[in-house]
Amino acid sequence: MNEETKKQGNKKLLIGGIIMALLIICFAAVYLIFAPKPTEGAKAITVTVVDDSKEETSYSINTDAEFLREALDGVEGLEIIGTEGDYGLYIESVNGLLAQSGSESGTYWAIYVNGEYGQYSLDAQPVTDGDNYSLVYESY
Repeated sequence: MNEETKKQGNKKLLIGGIIMALLIICFAAVYLIFAPKPTEGAKAITVTVVDDSKEETSYSINTDAEFLREALDGVEGLEIIGTEGDYGLYIESVNGLLAQSGSESGTYWAIYVNGEYGQYSLDAQPVTDGDNYSLVYESY
């Protein structure tokens, strides 16, 4: 092979590489534009409120929220009132039922996640698709 043939071969190889790179960039751009996007409310959760007479009210919620408090904000028929503290919202009342912490009755609102006692406040409790959360009126 002479020098001229090698140069032409290298030139073709370079052009082929550039075309291949451009095709990859085009395919990536098309994928990013048309790829499925998460829909609003991609996480489906259930929240159950258990009051002082053990009556349950359940709410099915679709949310994109990262934490439970955000997921509960604006849920029709669910009213949560509390006091901001160092660890987030301390729940004082759910749907008008006031907990009497510090009194003789010693009641509070507990958070359960999939049937287990929660370890976080509403502000710090992560929301995971398919989970069941409960706000339960309890005595101590």
